[in-house]
Amino acid sequence: MLATVGGKVSQTLNEILGQIESLVAEPVKAEVEPDDPNPFLALFGLEDRQPEKQRNAAGRTTQVSWWSVKADTDVELVIRSLAILDARRRCLEFYNRCKVRLGMAQF
Repeated sequence: MLATVGGKVSQTLNEILGQIESLVAEPVKAEVEPDDPNPFLALFGLEDRQPEKQRNAAGRTTQVSWWSVKADTDVELVIRSLAILDARRRCLEFYNRCKVRLGMAQF
């Protein structure tokens, strides 16, 4: 009688272990990184463009990226500095108006 009960117990345990292994031992899938382009370039539709190649004065081929930033000219430097000064002045005026509205001291 013990052999019959013992056989059923071991069979039941094997079934339970098999079910647990089928749930736990699933093969782990390697995560594939999506080919996600630069989101800022994708906004302008430039994610597929390749950088251009140019020849310098020595005849060597150099790769110049089409998104490289050129240096400011003298006129652009003056306009940029005026814009910065104007932005600072406007921020100070806004700050002072907020302080007046809240009843705080001004300097």
